[in-house]
Amino acid sequence: MKTKLTYLLLLFVVLSSCEEQDPELFNKEFLGQDGEYTFVTPDQYTGVPSSKRTSFFLDKFDNNVNNWGTVNDNNLFVNIERGNLIFESKGPAYFTTITKPFDKSKDFEIETSIKIVTGNSSLSANTNGFVWFVERTSNNRIASFNNFVFDDTRFWIGKYESNNYRSWQNWTQSIIRSYGNYNKLTVRKIQNQYHFFVNEQFILSVPYENRIGDRIGFRVKDKCRLEIDYLKIDYIN
Repeated sequence: MKTKLTYLLLLFVVLSSCEEQDPELFNKEFLGQDGEYTFVTPDQYTGVPSSKRTSFFLDKFDNNVNNWGTVNDNNLFVNIERGNLIFESKGPAYFTTITKPFDKSKDFEIETSIKIVTGNSSLSANTNGFVWFVERTSNNRIASFNNFVFDDTRFWIGKYESNNYRSWQNWTQSIIRSYGNYNKLTVRKIQNQYHFFVNEQFILSVPYENRIGDRIGFRVKDKCRLEIDYLKIDYIN
């Protein structure tokens, strides 16, 4: 903590000195055209300026151009409706994913906004939320994935591999909004670290782990209904 405070103090002194001695150089090096800082602060939600972002993928679910698998049977309902991806289990838990390979060597940010319309509050990593780097086996079974899930007022972050879940952040009471409200989940990778946010609030950082899977999507708990507002991936330059 002391080291971080010392760094921030030195940074403030350097920036102040640069601005006083050469305002034009300060604007060029540290500020964008809109007057925003051009360096990145990974653990602040607003710490990545727009000048450092390049949009790679955005699905607002205005249509099904990305080919989400639509279903309507006795166990599952998946469809695009009113600018949302509707994902409802009438029986067991399900995944819905699409293939979306991108350059994992770059820094990136993945974000989505999900509302639990109906659900139950039993705690399990096999619950409602968002999955990325999903890997399938040759017989189309899910082998591994990263997992950012939530229920009512709690969330869980971790990964699944070798038939086991491992938590990066175990179930935590937080600023998750209750059923009927959207929750924004953000995964930010900067260099060798993941940074996680819930509703724009920083949660934790963990070491980044590169994975084989190139599918991304969502999971719904048994007898729950989700409405997903958007899914996006940005590169961070």
